Order: sequence, then C-alpha cells, then structure tokens
Amino acid sequence: MKKIDKKTEKKPKTPKQTEPMSAEKKLILKIALVFVIIGVLLCTVIFGSISLYKAIWTENSNYILRHVAVQSNGYWNGQSKLISAFLKLNLLKDNIFKLDTKKLQQEALRIPGVKHCEVRRILPDTIYINVIERLPRAKIAGHPAYLVDEQGIIIFKKYSMTANQNNLVLLTGVSKNRKFEVNQQAKEF
Repeated sequence: MKKIDKKTEKKPKTPKQTEPMSAEKKLILKIALVFVIIGVLLCTVIFGSISLYKAIWTENSNYILRHVAVQSNGYWNGQSKLISAFLKLNLLKDNIFKLDTKKLQQEALRIPGVKHCEVRRILPDTIYINVIERLPRAKIAGHPAYLVDEQGIIIFKKYSMTANQNNLVLLTGVSKNRKFEVNQQAKEF
C-alpha cells in the first residue's frame, strides 16, 4: 500500500464564505465608481473635442492655403509670391488655421521696407497681408543701393517705391566702406 503524504493530499473544494460588505466599504466603492465614470466621461469629452476641432478646422482640406493676398501702398502691393517666400508659406500644403497670424506678422516686419503689417485669415483658403511700407526720405551718397526713411531706418532701394529719387535729400560724408543692414536704424552717418 502506498502511503499518502498529507502535503500532497487534495482536499475537497468548498465554496468560500465571504463576509457581508460593510456600509462604509459600499460607500467607498460607490464613490470610487462615480469618480471612474466622471474620469471616463471627461476624457471622452476632451479627446472628442480635440478630434472634432481637428476634423473641422486644422485637418480640413477645405482650409488649405491656396491664395496669399498682399495689399500695400508701394512696392509690396501684389507681391504675393515674394512675400510668401519671405514668410515661408507653402501654397497647397499649409492649413490656414495652423498658421499663427501673430508670428507671421512679426516675421513680416523683418521684410525690407515693411514698417507695419496686418495678417489675417479669409475663409476658406486665403491669408491676407496688409503692408504699410517705409517711405524713403533720403539717399546715401556713395551707397546707391540704400535709402533712409524718416526714422533713420535703412531701406533697400529695390524694395522701395520711389517715383522720383532726385527729390530725396542726399546724405553726404558717409564712408564708402561703411556696411549697412536693411531695417537697421542708422544712429549716425
């Protein structure tokens, strides 16, 4: 006869007897369940809103940039291709709602000869740029590529509207070796 080891001997399974849940534990469980439900609903609303926003605005192919309209009082009037290149706008690729108009406005102020600029969206596919240009008031002797506006800001002659440059004041005494940067304020000549 085989000896039965008490350790390996299988005992018959009996159903576990559980203690009834106390009222305090039931309350804690209900509160936890309410928080889980509220959390799931909140996540659903947040991620649903983000997805809906993308679907309606930033991922919508109807709002792809197709036109850049430039209005100005001078040289930059109608120069949409050149302005687009300066601002690195990608026609038929950029979504107009992904473009930050404030950032574009700051970038446009770096364009030679731009004094003030307004950038806005025109639905469904246009960025409108209104440019106020610097008006030349003087030319610099020995530096024919540069002009100066009323605030002493250096302007590139080729990006400036000048009907008659003979009427501009001539600034003399400037060294021919002097280097100028566009949109820099010339403190002294």
